[in-house]
Amino acid sequence: MNRVTRKRTTTGDSARRGVILICAMVCLSVSVAMLITTTRRSVTARRHGVREHQQRQTEWLLHAGVRRAASRLGDDGSYDGETWSPKEAYPEFAEVSVEIRVEVDPESGERRVGVIARLARFDQIADRTQRSTSFQFPIRSTTGSVNSE
Repeated sequence: MNRVTRKRTTTGDSARRGVILICAMVCLSVSVAMLITTTRRSVTARRHGVREHQQRQTEWLLHAGVRRAASRLGDDGSYDGETWSPKEAYPEFAEVSVEIRVEVDPESGERRVGVIARLARFDQIADRTQRSTSFQFPIRSTTGSVNSE
């Protein structure tokens, strides 16, 4: 009895395993690319949110400076400005300052007030925000009425 023994070929099994391995690597690569993109977008969104928060805080600080200047000018006609640093109200910022300048026009006697608010974070000193505004403050006479010349 002659038996013919067939040798089992392993090339088909090896090829199948190779294809499965390549498919798994492609799926893993796509997953990693999606994860990187999602992470990058979330970091960008966070930075944008932090920057927007800082801009809003700077605007609020500017409004507080305008109110402070108006109040001081209303109380004291010789008030010529100041640099105000309310750091306790903004503990997350390294630089917090409001510069108030009052200039008097020698001809008309009108007072022009300039207010500049600045904020900078501890972790991003280079990312400083600044807002400014100016306005004229009416001159009050000794009787309390506004002069309109």
